[in-house]
Amino acid sequence: MIKKWTDGTLSTYQIEQRFTLIRIFCAVLISLAVAFLIICVTGTTPLEDIFVFLTAPLSSWSCFCTLLVKFSPLLCTSCAVCLMFSSGEINLSGEGAFFIGAIAATAVGVIPGIPWGIHFLLMALAGAAAGAAVCFIPAAMHVRFGVFTVISSLMLNYVAQYLGNWLVTVPMRDPVSGFEASKQLEPTARLTQLLHSPSANPHTGILLGLMLVAATFFLLYKTTFGYEVRTVGDNRKFAQFSGIHVGRTILLTGLIGGAMCGFGGAVEISGYYKRLQWTSMPGFGWDGVMIAILARQNPRWIPLAALFLAYVRTSADVLNLTASIPTESVNIVQSIVILLVAAEGFLRGCEKHLIVKNSQAALKRKEG
Repeated sequence: MIKKWTDGTLSTYQIEQRFTLIRIFCAVLISLAVAFLIICVTGTTPLEDIFVFLTAPLSSWSCFCTLLVKFSPLLCTSCAVCLMFSSGEINLSGEGAFFIGAIAATAVGVIPGIPWGIHFLLMALAGAAAGAAVCFIPAAMHVRFGVFTVISSLMLNYVAQYLGNWLVTVPMRDPVSGFEASKQLEPTARLTQLLHSPSANPHTGILLGLMLVAATFFLLYKTTFGYEVRTVGDNRKFAQFSGIHVGRTILLTGLIGGAMCGFGGAVEISGYYKRLQWTSMPGFGWDGVMIAILARQNPRWIPLAALFLAYVRTSADVLNLTASIPTESVNIVQSIVILLVAAEGFLRGCEKHLIVKNSQAALKRKEG
């Protein structure tokens, strides 16, 4: 394998892409090794606990359905983050956009008398519009006033959280529910269930999420707009010199990314809940950031990255029930994966060594 990489037949770009996959694979292996170490230290039957950790999501029909339910909401926010990060903007308001999008979708979902099919479509449009408005604000502040997007988007999440809490607990609250929640969604507003189990019922939102992944990949890599987004993200000055309207591109990525997050909120509420009962943001926006980093901002790897995260979390939940393993251990695994994937220097020495040997071999072939 190494000889093939250094015989001058591969380009530098190809070696870099393959090392990206190797870096991710090594990060996953190291994080799993740390998880096994935590299990050995905290568990009373470490071998059995490790086996459960590796096989729990596939050990029963109920666990498998739980895995799919955890997998579904991660797709939309991951696509949104991939798009926004590709433009060079660290827009972190996807969490607030998901939350506000779910609230806007709920406001439409409780309206009676709307036919099935059209009802969810209206919910999706409302959620997408609300989410787009949230992510557009940091992008507009950066383009118009030069405000750092990472700061304004973080602060905006607090605004979205408190605004959402007020909407759920005051004007949208169901007075007969007995707890802080909205009225129940109309039956015509619910997505169709794909599978059934005692613990969780995966819904057609999984299919919608996978379709969004494909659409995001097509948008980023098969359209002129996607080329402009990636050019702005790689070199803003070169993009401006090439005639690309940088400000407009940033604003559009904020709008589209926010719409994806808001759409994801609508899908999650319509597919899995009978009413909106979140009193705080669910965290799927931050999960989207994590998965986008793990996928290296490439939508084609989002399903695998999201499946890995959902798999680890399902295993942690099962271990928490069957053993004394704390569910916080999964946070350690996630953190290690992200740190190693995001670390540009991880395995960089080996990568540069192979690139140099490959270049030398290519020069010899040309001279020969």
